[in-house]
Amino acid sequence: MSKLTDIKNRIDQMDGGAFQNLCDAYLSYKGYKNVYSLGMHTGTDKTAKGNPDTYFLTAENKYVFVMYTTQKTNFLKKAIEDIDKCFDSQKTGVSAKDIAEIIYCHTYDRLGPGDDQYLREYCEKRGAVLTLIGLDQLGNDIFRECPILAQDFFGISIDSGQILSLDMFVAKHDANKMSAPLGTEFLLREMELEKAKTALRDNDVLLIAGPAGVGKTRFALELCRQLAEENGYTALVIKNNNLQLYEDLVSAIEEGKDYLVFVDDANELSELSHVLEYLPKAAIGTRHISKLILTVRDYARKQVMQSVMEVIRPETIKISSFSDDDIRKLIETCYGITNRVYTDRIVSIAEGNARIAMLAGKLAADSESLAAIQDASDLYHNYYSKQLTALIESDTGVRSAGIIAFIQAIHLNHLEKLASIFEVAGISSSDFTSDLRLLHRAEIVDLCNDEAARISDQSFSNFLIKYVFVEEKIIPLSTMIETCFQINKSRTIDACNILLNVFSDQSVKGYVESQINIVWDKLEGDHENFLPFFRAFHMVRPTQTLLLLQEYIEQETYHPFDVRTLPLDDDQQGKNVSDDILQILSSFEDHSELPTALDLLLLYYQKRPDLFKQFCSVYAGRFEVNLDSPRFGYFTQSAVVKNLCEAVNAAPEDRNLLTLFVHVADHFLKLDVSRAEGGRHNTVSFYTLTLSPDQPVLEYRKMLWSQLYQIYQRGAVQDEIEQILYRYGMPCYNVDAGLDVVRAEFEDVLKFFDLFQLENLFHCVIAAHIKQVAKRIDYSELDILTPFLNSEKYKIYSALAPDFSEYDSEEYEKGIQRHQERVCKLVERYTPRDIDGLIQVCLESCRTFDKEESELGTGLEYAFEALRNQQQLYLYLAAAYMKADTPYKIYAGQILVRLFEIKPVLEVKEFITQYRYNQQNVWLWFFFAFMPEQQVSAHWAAELLQYLSTPDVEMETSPYRRVDSLRKYESVEPGIIFKALRTVADHYEESPYVFNLYAYWVLNHRNQQEADELLRTFSNELPLLEEIYLKGILCSTHEDFYGALLYAIISVDTSFLYRYIDCLITAQGNRFRARDTYDTKRLLKIWDAEQYMDLADGVFDYCYNRQKELAYWIYWSPVNMMLHHEASHRELVAKQDLWMQHAIEKYSYDKDRMRLLFTAIEELSCERRRKAVEKFLSLNADPDAFERLPLEPSYCGGSGSMIPYMQERIEYLRSLLPLVSGIKYLKQKQRIESEIGCWKERIHSEEVRELLESWYC
Repeated sequence: MSKLTDIKNRIDQMDGGAFQNLCDAYLSYKGYKNVYSLGMHTGTDKTAKGNPDTYFLTAENKYVFVMYTTQKTNFLKKAIEDIDKCFDSQKTGVSAKDIAEIIYCHTYDRLGPGDDQYLREYCEKRGAVLTLIGLDQLGNDIFRECPILAQDFFGISIDSGQILSLDMFVAKHDANKMSAPLGTEFLLREMELEKAKTALRDNDVLLIAGPAGVGKTRFALELCRQLAEENGYTALVIKNNNLQLYEDLVSAIEEGKDYLVFVDDANELSELSHVLEYLPKAAIGTRHISKLILTVRDYARKQVMQSVMEVIRPETIKISSFSDDDIRKLIETCYGITNRVYTDRIVSIAEGNARIAMLAGKLAADSESLAAIQDASDLYHNYYSKQLTALIESDTGVRSAGIIAFIQAIHLNHLEKLASIFEVAGISSSDFTSDLRLLHRAEIVDLCNDEAARISDQSFSNFLIKYVFVEEKIIPLSTMIETCFQINKSRTIDACNILLNVFSDQSVKGYVESQINIVWDKLEGDHENFLPFFRAFHMVRPTQTLLLLQEYIEQETYHPFDVRTLPLDDDQQGKNVSDDILQILSSFEDHSELPTALDLLLLYYQKRPDLFKQFCSVYAGRFEVNLDSPRFGYFTQSAVVKNLCEAVNAAPEDRNLLTLFVHVADHFLKLDVSRAEGGRHNTVSFYTLTLSPDQPVLEYRKMLWSQLYQIYQRGAVQDEIEQILYRYGMPCYNVDAGLDVVRAEFEDVLKFFDLFQLENLFHCVIAAHIKQVAKRIDYSELDILTPFLNSEKYKIYSALAPDFSEYDSEEYEKGIQRHQERVCKLVERYTPRDIDGLIQVCLESCRTFDKEESELGTGLEYAFEALRNQQQLYLYLAAAYMKADTPYKIYAGQILVRLFEIKPVLEVKEFITQYRYNQQNVWLWFFFAFMPEQQVSAHWAAELLQYLSTPDVEMETSPYRRVDSLRKYESVEPGIIFKALRTVADHYEESPYVFNLYAYWVLNHRNQQEADELLRTFSNELPLLEEIYLKGILCSTHEDFYGALLYAIISVDTSFLYRYIDCLITAQGNRFRARDTYDTKRLLKIWDAEQYMDLADGVFDYCYNRQKELAYWIYWSPVNMMLHHEASHRELVAKQDLWMQHAIEKYSYDKDRMRLLFTAIEELSCERRRKAVEKFLSLNADPDAFERLPLEPSYCGGSGSMIPYMQERIEYLRSLLPLVSGIKYLKQKQRIESEIGCWKERIHSEEVRELLESWYC
């Protein structure tokens, strides 16, 4: 009897319950998801009353009902009855319109086509599709597509079980409860997925490499699913089970189908060659595999690659370990775990291994307890049982593996440094080397180029540390710590931290600490060796640590220092703490001995106030609220505040202490806290917390407000406290952040206004700010603020200041109008005394809280405009403004225009020069620029030139100055503009900044037409224009950004291009700014000229001749910039390439010129450089000339691993080999092959370096 017949017979003999179980499994394998079986008692083969027997829910939220029968008589009647039950909404609870399909599985073997048609039409009339699955179809499908069901239900083995459908593979894998499930949502690899799909468009084979547990299999499955859906492939999975595969392949691969085959762990498949024989290029006939995907661990990548390369060159994609954030997202999505304590635990256990993360997440989710994953030992024991068994079989293998795990990465060329460790472990160097080979073959150790070794799986490495040094105590941990600490401190600390953090078990912690204490006692008498050990492990003995620190602090000499002399930054959080004592004391955060540590901290501050910024960093960076604070009941923050308040009460006159207190209070009273914290493996996490109104938070904040009130009442550090109130309640990220906290403490904030003064503008502005905070929390009892808000000073301020809520994006002009109206209303009845008050408000504002002078400038301009028709008041306002040193430095042009309308020219000058003020030079410029044309005279022209000859060298701010506004003087002083510019240029050295104020108008143009027009203006003064241009470029690289003026000048004076190049060289003091965007943009303009070949020749020849006089490398940069390009500029690139071909043809036998050219083009694309090499070789076969050509960029670098960049170099050099075929190019070929060999050696060294460093990067 054939196996197919046997299967059909077995099905036919099944009772109803077993048949339903079989069909449920079959439909699941066929792709129906979310099976709900109503017609079975769970976990048995016994049927139950259900209507329907089974149902599925589609993606469109429609129902698929399934009915089963093994009835052989009156089948048609039975089928109609069952179908009617499906449409009976009273029984199913589902409307007929929501049923998309009815599946009817049966064992009746006499169903004729007429009955078949009748049943289908009967169902279709009700609006649903009927799918009939009979004995023959079920048997055939199980035999051909679901052989695993034949094995599971009937014990019939159809094949070796190595070739499965995607769903069967996942179901079989997920049935193992110790395996991380594959039937989960695909996450976090979207970019790699697109890269893989692109690779398979152009190639038939994709190799997916990566370490164990990173998700290669899950990635490959998703890739298969998407490719199968998009291209209609039949997808199969091959998983080795050490049986012969050939016959399975013959049976599985049918003619006329496009197969996508995924081989999981291809390195384990001994018969991979049989699979490769079915690839299109190797297959005979029409039975073939269209696309092949292979997964392989890193260590076996080369081995599998060699096998595949015998048939086809595969594409390769590297899958790296997940980041900690990726693991968190994975666990949250798959198991809904968001609790940070849980996710941190899983992250530390997984070490980037998605498989272990999923197992740990499943344990935590199933148990709903942190205890399940508190100690990772059991999970590791189960997961790594195979590897552990392989180790135990070796006499010394466990010891060697433990050493590698502890040290993390070992350079095999320097094993002599580990001699003392080998001695401790009781093994020889040769034993260790021999074990490495065995461990590598067992897939436990990664061995890179026989030079570097590490445990392949970091989680297994963690487990080995515990197994070798704690569980089995194969090597004494204390001896290992003592010995290894002298060799590599950081890795010893890491190993101890792994034991304490990954295996959070009290017995483990107690043992590790006891071992550290043994080393402590041995080293304590050796001061030189003890100090670094003490820094590393001080928290093991907190009391003794504090005693030692107390001794150090008491012996410290006093460093007198007034911290008020320091400029205080807004945020000291990120400042480096380099002082050892501060570092150690700050590590007592959330420790029971923190209060004592805080006492010592203040004792140390008394001795070392010069370390104020580092103290601030400790308080703000280590003691401020963080993610763990709620879990510890804000213990640290409460202790810090209590300690500081007690200290201030004990020494209320200590200015240094008060300054520190106010700075800490400023940080602790924020509602949003932004932090950057160091994470695992040199990562940094950035996050923002919104303070919660927890009772401990409200209590320590109340203490701070009370203490600040008392300090302010005593008249100390008032400016700093006012700044705290000015910033209070301002949300950083979330408008509604911390409102409950504000509500709880708002009365304490309002108390400060009992101490504030109405005549102090800043106090009034603070009142307005606090009123806005009150609005956010719906607080209305603000009588205490009313006098401040109604004060005369604040009325002036609020009228002049912009109300940004008025400047709606859609009504910006109306906002301006409302602002103007407020100012007009303010000044409509003004007297000189009122003007004095207005100016005083401006002065007080910009000298105290608005030091950036950004608040009132626009309002002040509106005030001038509002008073322009009241001459005496206008003059009084202008005089008062100048006398006050022009606060806010408003635009003087309009003021001068009005002054000319009021006064004669001479009086205007006398008026604006009657006081000394910072902006007087600016006002004088506007005096000359806006002088009415009818008032212009030779006298004023002479004064103008005199003014220009005495630049204000101390000037810091001024608008740019349009020299064309001086044209009015032409009638009395012909050529005045050129004379003015000549004068300005002559005084360039005195103040380049002032020169640039005038040159800006000359140098910058919106388009080429404007630049050409300027050139015509300077047609008789070209040398002056060129001088201004060169000095302007020296002064600021941003001028003439697109090179319009440079293009205009060289169109009439080509030699200027060379002076421009010299100018660029001079500007950098022989350090040419080769990558300056502005210089490049300007120089690229030569390609717009009709004579671009001549211009490019000129630049090249000039740079070549000049480089003989100066250092060679300086003058390749202009040529490099001239050949710079952007991919979108195809016409420009074509011109550049044409010129390069021309230059090579012209100078192919000039070795120095060719060296200059190839140096300049070294950053161009490989394709363009290859064409240049090809052109050169076609003209010059001299190997010596070729030897001098730089074939590659002089630097190699980028982000991430250097190996891909090095590989690109090799690929480029290989692309040159076809150009040097033949006997006359043997030496050139030898050079290229030699450079390829050099890059291969560098890759070899880089692989070793990256492996040794990868634990930290």
